[in-house]
Order: sequence, then structure tokens, then C-alpha cells
Amino acid sequence: MPADKPTLIVDGYNVIHERAHEANRPVGDLESERARLIDELADYSGYRGVNTVVVFDAYNRKDFEEREVTVSGIRVVFTKFGETADTYIEALVYALLGSHREARRANRQRRVEVVSSDSAVQQLILGGGATRMSSRELLLDFKAVKKRAAKAKLHKTQAAPAHNRLSESMNADVAEILDGMRKSDVDE
Repeated sequence: MPADKPTLIVDGYNVIHERAHEANRPVGDLESERARLIDELADYSGYRGVNTVVVFDAYNRKDFEEREVTVSGIRVVFTKFGETADTYIEALVYALLGSHREARRANRQRRVEVVSSDSAVQQLILGGGATRMSSRELLLDFKAVKKRAAKAKLHKTQAAPAHNRLSESMNADVAEILDGMRKSDVDE
């Protein structure tokens, strides 16, 4: 993960459960929910210019080994059996920023932000030198970024065309005469 960009670490199931809670509905199909979150994170990460890691825990799944894949530029981690997303996130923060004060001081330029609504995780990552964002704040920021991106796109389409060709604004007869002159051998 390049150090020149900030790193965003997201507790995936925490965000999925927050979205369901806000919509006053049960969590739907987990595979669909994960895919939706990853798609949103890809857009969001591109807009914010951050490297993103989303962590899903497989704490209770005995048949599941830790695995890591990259989807749309997002590093997606499924923890191993017996490991929570919280534990993985804490270890990743310390790996990125250092586990003691001197290492964190040396890594001051590196910015790490963790998305979790778990207060214990928030305290641990703040102690580790990272910043925090709640799952609710991330969902609100998704909406704000979509709105800004749509506004920028609208503004871009309303802007003057990238090229200004005289032929696009002149009378067709004049354009035909000029085109004929251009194509003919003109004697000096």
C-alpha cells in the first residue's frame, strides 16, 4: 500500500449493520451487502484519493481461512477463524503507524483513518495514532460525495465544449464553399 496516500480502514460488517439499522430493516443477503459496500468504497476512495482496506470478520466460521483480494482497487480482507475484524484492524493500524510512540512520531506524515462505531476500537486506534470515523459518518459522507460528484459532472457538461470549431457555428453554404477552397489547388 503506497504511503503517499492516506489509508482508510473500514470495519465492513459494522457499516453494513449501521445501514440496515438506519433503514430500519434487517441485514439482507450478506454477499450483496458486501458487494454494494465495496462498490461504494471504490467510488468514495477514488474521489477522496485514499487507499482503502475493508475488513470482514469470519470469526465464527470454522471453514474459513483468512484471505485477501483486491476488488475495484479496494483491498478486501476476510479474517481467519477466531480473529475479529477489530483485532485485525488494530494490528493493521499498528503495522502502518508503529507500535510505540517513537515509531508513530517517525510516521507522522502517514495518515490512517478507521471506520468503526465500536467505542473500544475507536479508543485503541486513537491511541495508535489513527483518526476515526463512525459508520454513520461514513454513510453520510457517501451521500455527500455522490452529491458533489453529480454536481461537478453537471457543471462539466454545462461548460463550454472542449473544442471550438468555426465550422460548427457557420452557415452550411459558407462551410461548403470554404471546404471546397481548402480541397482545391489554389494558384497564388
